[in-house]
Amino acid sequence: MELAQDVLTYYFTHASVLSPEKRFHLGARLAAWNRDPRALELLRASKALLVPKPVNDETLTAAFEQAAGVAVQHAEHMVAYDRRKLYFDRYPGLLGLEAELFRLRHLQVFYNIDARPVFLRRYPLIELEELERSLLDDPEAVRALSSWAVNFLYLLRRFVLQDESGIDVQQLYAIGEGYDTADEEQLRLLSYLYTHCVIAESNFYAREVPKQTLPVYRKMLRRLETISESRLDNMSLDTKLEFLVSCELIGYKTKLRDVIHKECAQSVSPEGTFIVDTHNTFAQKQAKKTFEASEHRNTLFVMSMLPRFDGQPT
Repeated sequence: MELAQDVLTYYFTHASVLSPEKRFHLGARLAAWNRDPRALELLRASKALLVPKPVNDETLTAAFEQAAGVAVQHAEHMVAYDRRKLYFDRYPGLLGLEAELFRLRHLQVFYNIDARPVFLRRYPLIELEELERSLLDDPEAVRALSSWAVNFLYLLRRFVLQDESGIDVQQLYAIGEGYDTADEEQLRLLSYLYTHCVIAESNFYAREVPKQTLPVYRKMLRRLETISESRLDNMSLDTKLEFLVSCELIGYKTKLRDVIHKECAQSVSPEGTFIVDTHNTFAQKQAKKTFEASEHRNTLFVMSMLPRFDGQPT
């Protein structure tokens, strides 16, 4: 707990050196998690990053276009890009669309701006539902796209349509059974798939996970726990911490919690009070050891350690 508080203090103290996107990410996650006043202040300071001036149909359309363009521009840096590219080519609008859905969600949740009418003029509902059906009929695509597919499905159903029953969670569990988990990349995609089902169901930490969905989500995390237990040395800390946060969201008591947190305690950067990948083979493949590049990992670490507040950020 003490290390988590120290990491949190370090990030807030040095937040000014983070990029605007990283500052928003830090503020958004922790505002949703426990309403930390410092996170809420970061959200207020980040408003200009997401909210255009003036707010009207034209400026909101431009904001959506900008979000999609950034996503496409940075696509090749994502994990398993070569595997995923085949399916981004098959569903060419999905990459930018997922980013636009997040922009739509952030505008509503954090800044009380309902831009759904503008969004639905860009993407008629019939087209969105056709893409949804096509993805669900293409399990290989869902397995490769993993979090990208899951985020689209949940943001469409739970956020845009406000539909609490339109996602077959058991189907997503079954799709996850099709991975070859002996393959390190596919294991990571499985982890992304299952953990992002839980995280997206929570509206990205801003609400409680509905009770009726808990049995399947617990089954997802139990399976992921069993597969991962002997493979932790081959998994990034980001992946392991995302698993712990998912466990916190649904009250799943994992036996891996202490061993993952022990690795975190042994992985403090010599450059400051933040966690880097050090004690796993993944650390040899990636160089995300800077303060900026470590923000996602450290935000997850803090969330996995600190109690969660029930309710939405204000």
